[in-house]
Amino acid sequence: MGLMTAPHGRPLIVSPVHGAFLDETDRSFGDGAKVIVTVQQSPPTPTAPRDTTFDILKGIGILEVMLHHLLSHSVRKFAVAGSPEAWAMTIANRVFHFAVPAFLLVSALLLARSLASRPRPDWKRFYLRRAQRTLWPYLLWSVVYIFFRVLIVRIGDDVAPAPVTLPWGVVTLPFLLADAKGLAEDFFWGKAYYHLYFLVVLLQFSLAFPLFLYLLRRCFRLRFGGALLLSGALQLLIYIVQARYVRAPYPASLMLWYLPPIFAGVWLGLNWAAWPPVWRAWRGFIALATLIGFGIYMGLSVSSLRGESISSLWFNAAFNVYTTGISLLLLAGAGRLAAARRGGWVARVGDWSLPLFLLHPLVLFLLSGPTISRVWDALPLAPLWVGLAMFAVTWGLAALTHKLRVDVFLFGRSLSPGQSGG
Repeated sequence: MGLMTAPHGRPLIVSPVHGAFLDETDRSFGDGAKVIVTVQQSPPTPTAPRDTTFDILKGIGILEVMLHHLLSHSVRKFAVAGSPEAWAMTIANRVFHFAVPAFLLVSALLLARSLASRPRPDWKRFYLRRAQRTLWPYLLWSVVYIFFRVLIVRIGDDVAPAPVTLPWGVVTLPFLLADAKGLAEDFFWGKAYYHLYFLVVLLQFSLAFPLFLYLLRRCFRLRFGGALLLSGALQLLIYIVQARYVRAPYPASLMLWYLPPIFAGVWLGLNWAAWPPVWRAWRGFIALATLIGFGIYMGLSVSSLRGESISSLWFNAAFNVYTTGISLLLLAGAGRLAAARRGGWVARVGDWSLPLFLLHPLVLFLLSGPTISRVWDALPLAPLWVGLAMFAVTWGLAALTHKLRVDVFLFGRSLSPGQSGG
């Protein structure tokens, strides 16, 4: 409560509950009536419902990641090489291979939209949040998966004994832990486990984000088509430099390998209000380009699987056209679902995309042990059951981390609904 002065000079107590001024002395005033002056209060402003477009897109993305890895696992585990089943799952694996560009597009969009709403970006806050939500989970889970490889997976050179000279003498360690140069390369390229390279790409993008923001906000005031054309030209240049001069060992671990979805995401974040008319004007072209890119990419993928020589330039260009196009198509579809108040369960999955991403390879490996594999082998459609079990166990583990209140430590953020902001 606060104090105000009544006409008689006595203090009045302002009641925030009832919206009235109550005479503190409770004495008579004038004709003997108590002074109760009601104040008209404005009704509380309703909170705008959360736009689930981006959570739905992230949900589709993480489901695609899990399906992509399940298909790779199932080809090795449940199919005979060269059989129709093996070919079907391998081709499906190539089809569902757009998650990294889709996640980069939505990440770029959300970051650009957030910073565009402020007159001056708070770069200190930006990088502290990137350190908490991307760098820390990446470092922590890289260590987790390195020890997972040594203690559980135990394949190949990882566990070969290797002598290491320490200040107190020579000790024998698994080669993975003894090879300091190899460990440094694993951390640099995101190779501690096969899926972690995406977080390295995301970290690179976070570091370079001010440059993208400057290019599209200050330097080149481009329309949507101009941004796509610029990104395509730069991407072609990167391909040529990689093929002829640099020869990076893992180009897919480089942010520069995904320039079209990044440029598209940053442009949309800076011009989000323009997306509906842009989509209406460009949807035919995007759909056609996606189909053409998909056809070339799949044709070259099949040729490569058959052992034939293919053009890496055409393959990567077609892959980028296909994955950028389908990311934009899925963004539009996610927007339609959100506008119709549908896709809530997909949005919920998307809200937990990071823990699902980090945990599911571990779960998938544990579901392939010799004892439980006998159960899968006895069931029809074994990949389906493994996939359902992988999702259920991964979701349960994520929920358990939230219940035990270790989610912030493990994933850099709380898993409470609506806490996934950038």
